[in-house]
Amino acid sequence: MGAVLAVVNQKGGAGKTTLALNLAGILAGPRRRVALVDADPQRSAFNWGLSRKGDLAFPVHFLDARLGTARFRDKLKALAKDVEVLIIDTPPKLAQATLLSSLLADLLLIPVPTSIFDYWGAKETLGMLAEVRTRRENGLPGALLVPSKIRPGTKLAREFPKKLALMGEKVAPSVAERVAVVDAMGAGKTINQLNSAEAAIKEYKELAVFVLKILRDQSSN
Repeated sequence: MGAVLAVVNQKGGAGKTTLALNLAGILAGPRRRVALVDADPQRSAFNWGLSRKGDLAFPVHFLDARLGTARFRDKLKALAKDVEVLIIDTPPKLAQATLLSSLLADLLLIPVPTSIFDYWGAKETLGMLAEVRTRRENGLPGALLVPSKIRPGTKLAREFPKKLALMGEKVAPSVAERVAVVDAMGAGKTINQLNSAEAAIKEYKELAVFVLKILRDQSSN
């Protein structure tokens, strides 16, 4: 079964869907099959995928947690068997889909913008993570706090990752708030398909490398 990544934060507007889609775009390639599961009833990622014209490097599936725990879990496992990386875009408010995805995931990616409300949302998400780890009894899933919507070059951009590190989980490379990311999503592209997005592409590639390293480290333990 491929590695399963769940993008989670109990607060809406934290950038989960944008992170999930662009990370999938960076990771997908001839040597690495990637799929994305939209588990959010709003279906933002799924509908975005439908708007594409067949040139998407990874499939986007919709999976409804109202199927029931067993069917939801079994469908996730089946999808993960066909790829090297399965990314799950979860809904806000720590819904049932978030819990079920976390119970199966190898790694949680928690995007955290710099507002105090997003910070509180991340702390609540880590509370859920602690419960999941207790239930699984194997120390999984791992977790990465991803500083998101950062304004490059500011004092806050430099200090925010240090603040997140105090939560006790690993902190990933930051992803900035950039017009290029908005433009790419609006054009039906992932960031790596936009020629004018060098800075954003660099950030997402650094994040992807970091994520893959964490997964390798976990699998070797």
